[in-house]
Amino acid sequence: MNSMSSKNRHGQKSKQKSIFQQLISIHWWMASLYLFLVIEGVVMDRWPAGFHFRQSLYSFQKSIGILTVVLLIWRLFVLVQVWWRKYCRRFPKLTVNWFKKTLLHSLLYVCMAIAPATGVYLANSVRAGNVRFFGIPLPDFFSPNQAVVDLAGDLHVWSISAFFGLFLLHLASQWRVLRSQWKRFKQCVGK
Repeated sequence: MNSMSSKNRHGQKSKQKSIFQQLISIHWWMASLYLFLVIEGVVMDRWPAGFHFRQSLYSFQKSIGILTVVLLIWRLFVLVQVWWRKYCRRFPKLTVNWFKKTLLHSLLYVCMAIAPATGVYLANSVRAGNVRFFGIPLPDFFSPNQAVVDLAGDLHVWSISAFFGLFLLHLASQWRVLRSQWKRFKQCVGK
């Protein structure tokens, strides 16, 4: 009986570890994609309107933005599983630190949804059929309306700015983790 229960505990712990590793993997993929989107967006915004690659880069950015939405949905599904397994038997200790972390992460998730949504709003406001996912046309979620193009652009920029500010707070709060990841990366590259 003892060996059976230890196998169950080990199997359960490996499942928990596996689902947590999946969550962390999605985290790093999304972080890389969002970093790319921000850099590409800033660079594209500064290029002249007649630049011949600009439209292709906008299309590519829209596709990556849609991909981040798909990853966000997957991430939320995995996050619910992690939370269920973590807090199913034991409720979290409701400390000030727990509330701060939960608020920061909740706001990050909200911004991760709002930034691409405002990008789609902007693209749809300019013209119908303006959003494609790597060449596959997506339905219009918003009707074309030239009167709101400026508003849509402002919402997109402000949502990205808020996201970037929260991202910097997240980096500051996770400095030790980031430093250990950097050391691991250097060791892997150095070998």
